[in-house]
Amino acid sequence: MYTNSVPALISRNVGNTLTNYKTWGGIIYNVKEYGAKGDGLKDDTSAIQTALNAASDVNGVVRLPPGSYKITSTLKIPENITLEAYGAKIVNTSTHLYLLSLASNVTILGLELQGAGNDTANIAARAVNITGDNSAAYVSNIRLKDVYIHDIGFYGVYMQFAKDVYIEDCNFKNIGYGAIMGESVTNIKVRGGHIDSVIPGQNNNAYGVAFTRTSESSDLMAYPRSKDCLVEGMLIENIPTYEALDTHAGENIIFSNNTIRGCKIGISMIRIAIGATEVFAPHKCKATGNTIHGDGTGVGIQLGGAANVVGNPNEYAFMCEISDNILYSTGIQGNGTSAGILLHNTIGAIVKGNMLYHPYANGINIYHTNLGFVCSNNVVVDPQDNSWANVAGITLQSGYNKGSLSNNTLLRINDNLNTYVAERGIYIDSQTGVDINLESGYNNFILPIIGVLSGTVKFATLYDGISLFASSGAPNGQISANPGSLCIDVSNGKLYVKESGIGDNIGWVIK
Repeated sequence: MYTNSVPALISRNVGNTLTNYKTWGGIIYNVKEYGAKGDGLKDDTSAIQTALNAASDVNGVVRLPPGSYKITSTLKIPENITLEAYGAKIVNTSTHLYLLSLASNVTILGLELQGAGNDTANIAARAVNITGDNSAAYVSNIRLKDVYIHDIGFYGVYMQFAKDVYIEDCNFKNIGYGAIMGESVTNIKVRGGHIDSVIPGQNNNAYGVAFTRTSESSDLMAYPRSKDCLVEGMLIENIPTYEALDTHAGENIIFSNNTIRGCKIGISMIRIAIGATEVFAPHKCKATGNTIHGDGTGVGIQLGGAANVVGNPNEYAFMCEISDNILYSTGIQGNGTSAGILLHNTIGAIVKGNMLYHPYANGINIYHTNLGFVCSNNVVVDPQDNSWANVAGITLQSGYNKGSLSNNTLLRINDNLNTYVAERGIYIDSQTGVDINLESGYNNFILPIIGVLSGTVKFATLYDGISLFASSGAPNGQISANPGSLCIDVSNGKLYVKESGIGDNIGWVIK
């Protein structure tokens, strides 16, 4: 519940003079009473700041009547202020600066903010700055509604050590680096609105909405993970440099029911590095119900832990979910590792109920070091590429993948879509540390299931150490298992049963 809810807003004139007056919700302070012109020519900084300071003492409402209010330095919004500004614009087109800096218990309604442009990314430019002092002193209880932010050189809204911030039905256009950025933030809710054109970015990075933490320190007490944040029901488009939605090592971050198009990467839930070392990974994050339109230049949704080497990450991406998303033409053409959905260094990941149309060069790539994953009830239609011949519906491309594949539907429909289309249904390209429970579902790809190029794959542990394998040759001398285990030699279709020897690689008999 907001302590600064908007009172009934009633205009009143005394002769030709606008006056402050009291309503049931508090006193309304009209900036024109303090000398603001709103003509786009006069510097209104001092007049607006004076009105803001006066209103803060009484939990007041500051009104900007329709007009264009030129400022030349940052407006500091004190605590306990509602800024009501439908039809009003605050503008500085000559200097990259912070337009507004917010304290706690602030509401901003209907304001337009215009900066000095985004021809280049300039770190000095922020439309709205919301920063607490440190991890023990968060700024809190802030609401932005119906705010339009455009032509800003770096951040539209920047938050650090902030909590309980609600950004509702706000629009962003022509932002240099990040429309909404939160570092070490809690309970940020972004609902509705539109982000269009975050360009040019910096160092090959650009973001629609991102929740992260500093990359300068590994101290989680001083710089906590961002957590308990939501982005829901947004349209995000035209971020050709990098990502629409992102969390670096966030906790309980949810991206839900957004539409993304014209962005290099749709959704990224990945690690954060301190210097050159990847340290922390996302925990219990979710991408669900989103629609992502790609163009063959970037992954649709990626989930990754903090890597060290294959099979031994510094931290797993823990208990994250990718579900019920629709992806069109996502992935990278010509890149055999890319996919509509890409996973690595995860534990307990869930990939379910997604529909992927025409991905490059794979539908779902459970790449390496994914433990206890569930990949179920997904539909992959015509994965394609112009150079990668092994395009696959679902691929386990490297080692240390342990989990289940079940009830996935893999459809080959349009043979002429690209040079290579739906060549391999389920493709397991490495036997190292692989333990898969496989229930294929419907699959009409050219080669529905490919176990290995060489070596063996353990498809399932049935019970009491009895396992099911596939191999490209006889298992004797190759596969260690317990009696009762089964192996299919995919080179000739022969079935072997392990009849003797506990845990060794002999005793296989053809049946």
